[in-house]
Amino acid sequence: TKIQYGNKLKELSFNTSASLFGTDGPPRRKGKERIANFHGTIDWNLTDKLNLMAGSAFINGSREFVNIVEPGAPNIANREEKFDPLSTLITYLKFDYKADNGSETELQMNYTYRDVEHSSYNIVNESTTIIDEKDWEYGFNILHSRPLSSSNTLRLGGLYNHWEAPNGKRYYVGRSCNVHTWSGVIADEQKVGRFLFDAGFRIIGGYIVEWGGFGIEGSAAGFQNVEPVEDETAPFEWQSAAGVTYMLSNALSFHYNFSGGTIAPRKGSLSEEGTSPETEGRFQYDIGFRYKCPRDNEFSVSTFHTKRRNAIDYSGNTVTTDNDMVLELYENLDKRSYGLELATKINVPALNSIIFGNAMIMKGEKESEDKMIDDNQLPKIILNGGVSYEKSVFDASLFMHYTGPYSNNRFVNPSWVAQNGDFPLGDFISADITAGYTFSGRFPIRIFGEVKNILNEEYQTVAGYPDAGRLFNLGLKINY
Repeated sequence: TKIQYGNKLKELSFNTSASLFGTDGPPRRKGKERIANFHGTIDWNLTDKLNLMAGSAFINGSREFVNIVEPGAPNIANREEKFDPLSTLITYLKFDYKADNGSETELQMNYTYRDVEHSSYNIVNESTTIIDEKDWEYGFNILHSRPLSSSNTLRLGGLYNHWEAPNGKRYYVGRSCNVHTWSGVIADEQKVGRFLFDAGFRIIGGYIVEWGGFGIEGSAAGFQNVEPVEDETAPFEWQSAAGVTYMLSNALSFHYNFSGGTIAPRKGSLSEEGTSPETEGRFQYDIGFRYKCPRDNEFSVSTFHTKRRNAIDYSGNTVTTDNDMVLELYENLDKRSYGLELATKINVPALNSIIFGNAMIMKGEKESEDKMIDDNQLPKIILNGGVSYEKSVFDASLFMHYTGPYSNNRFVNPSWVAQNGDFPLGDFISADITAGYTFSGRFPIRIFGEVKNILNEEYQTVAGYPDAGRLFNLGLKINY
């Protein structure tokens, strides 16, 4: 259920909403949820040049983890987890100033507070561990854009964020986390005739006041005794992007894009040697074209090539900490992928319909014993398609999806993998359908129904967590 109200009072407009969601989860697999959400925003033109936007959201409720099924790893199957109670407050404030010379400056500020109680019941030991996972963060972001000429725009930005979890989170409960993060960015757009050039560069850094999640010396047995990282500079990362677009006509354009940079390991990530993985370097190239005709029909084709040096990849192994948490282990290895992406949208006025579809055909490879082999953890094909229909008071839509086969042993019982090999995932078709009828009048009322996973496929995209199958929804929406 959801109720929403908004209005405009001279130079100030606002919107508020309250919603409630509940489910008992898949039969005999837990997953019960009760979530209430309260949200509000304002948009206020303080002057002709200065605008203020602000918003706040409060989420409260509880959420059980869905139980894993065979051949799920025993250390996951033997416990039941939930967040109860769960509460989160999110706030933001944004000022937007537009000067007479065409420049624009935007200042954003945010604050988030989370108070979650995590409960883990060990079925074998018949014991329950309750942990208070309280944390908060705040920050600001400033972005300035300035036209250097009628065809050139320069953008500069900076970001700061401070996150603190006095008692740690999840895997690192009991270890204080206190981290400052900052970044700076510069970007430029230049138009020359039918060409549009753009480029940008971002640098990311930070400072670690305290972090207890780094480094387990080969075993989780001494997890609580590992010395925390204190008063150290966080590893630097950089990201870059550049591109060029050529407008052959108002309908046809060609494009080339490049992006590259480094990705530092997630804080607390560990290799099987008990050390932090190396920083990953990632570079991607895209080239293609797009055709868009006057009636909003579109067609695009793009090829891509991604190269990942020292890619941070899940090794397939885990360790269990003293407080019964499962910690994933990672490894560094080279990866690359390349393929083709296609997308189309066709407007059919005679049928009051829009037909759409997209496809990705890809080949992934990874390093193994100093040579590149097929990466079977990536699907080779992903297809999406559908049709939407709307005429007078009736509307309907159909969406279909196909993911090709792939494999992943994450969360799988190691003994099962030893006997059967990699766990198969993907290779499924799913379809959703929605239909609605709107009664006109002073207060328009729309009655709608939808069926998700109409084919009732219990497919898996993560081992041990199959889709719950066909789901029917009925409802109504009243506008007043």
